Amino acid sequence: MELKQYLKILANRWWIIAVAIMATLIPTFLMVANQPWVFESKASFVIRPRSSFAANEEEFVKALDTLSRRVEINTTFAEIADSNLIKQRALERLNLSPQDVVGLTINGKVRAGSNVLEIIAQGPNPGIARDFAEAVSMETKEYISGLYDVFELEALDFAKISNNPVSPNKTLNLGLGGVLGLLLGVSIVFLLEYFQEPAQTIKGFNVVDGETGLYNKSYFNLRVGQELSRASNPDHSFSLALVKINYRNRTSRDLSPVPALKSSSQLYAMVSPDLRDEDILAHLGNSTFAFLMPNTNGKDSKHLFEEMHFRINSFETDNIGETIHCSIGIVSYDGGDATINKIMTWVSKALEEAVDDSHGTKVALYTSSDIDQSSQKGANNSAANKESKPKPKSRRRVKS
Repeated sequence: MELKQYLKILANRWWIIAVAIMATLIPTFLMVANQPWVFESKASFVIRPRSSFAANEEEFVKALDTLSRRVEINTTFAEIADSNLIKQRALERLNLSPQDVVGLTINGKVRAGSNVLEIIAQGPNPGIARDFAEAVSMETKEYISGLYDVFELEALDFAKISNNPVSPNKTLNLGLGGVLGLLLGVSIVFLLEYFQEPAQTIKGFNVVDGETGLYNKSYFNLRVGQELSRASNPDHSFSLALVKINYRNRTSRDLSPVPALKSSSQLYAMVSPDLRDEDILAHLGNSTFAFLMPNTNGKDSKHLFEEMHFRINSFETDNIGETIHCSIGIVSYDGGDATINKIMTWVSKALEEAVDDSHGTKVALYTSSDIDQSSQKGANNSAANKESKPKPKSRRRVKS
């Protein structure tokens, strides 16, 4: 599931990845196109005792044993081939122009576990690279012949012209540039998603009403839906109540809404002793508050809200010409065929019935039986109306 979400995020911002790939491929292509090809030519020699020792077998074996044990001798020969002195002598021997010298390199090394010395020349021109390897080989051989009386270099492989460049690998470089662009694009997409996700999360999961600090309407509806799902179990029931608090004029009996913050503070102060941890109190707007009380039947909920109603109505106001008018509508649900909309419709109906009461002391209650009976009655009426419709008379065509 998470993999599908990641792929969806990448698909939604595919153009960012495409731009990132192009942004790396174009510079990589320009760089690779301007890079010169590098060709390599290699000559190899065997480091061995001089031929003059061959007549004396004992001395020859001793010299060969010394050469095998002393790695420093082989390393010294490689360093001589790689020295600036030998390079300069080789260039003077070839009499190359400054332009031909550009990019020429030489490297001397001994093959691991052997007495073979390799002299490797590299350059943009395969012919000059071959000539440079031969010149360095000759100068190295001459220098060593005057340095040691015991050892000498014997040619093994001569330098040859190679038409296959050893570097750069332009295909590989372009591929790496594309992969780098892909990684860069994916990183940018996820970075943008990371910075945008917190705001969306807060917006989507905000459960607090900004005006009162109570739960908001969307969270309340979510919890009602959860309780409806649990109510499919015969042992589970819940009660839902709407409470509307208004000011009532003592003379005209007109109602006016109490400011939400003030009414919520008064309501919470009065009902908090009776609220359990699992009970929900939410603000639905327009001085209307909602209670959700899991595992509470209609009888208990009505008794509780009648006491709550009495306490709220007895609250004194700052204005001597006004009183508190509290109306409460309740729905008790213990199973049946109902939806969130149907539950909210019936509790709103109960609240309207309580508000219409002239004394403002009524707590209206509907139960699951009332809801089911109303649904059955509506279904029966619909069927009766359908059956009572007169059948259209058939028309017969009269022959003339």
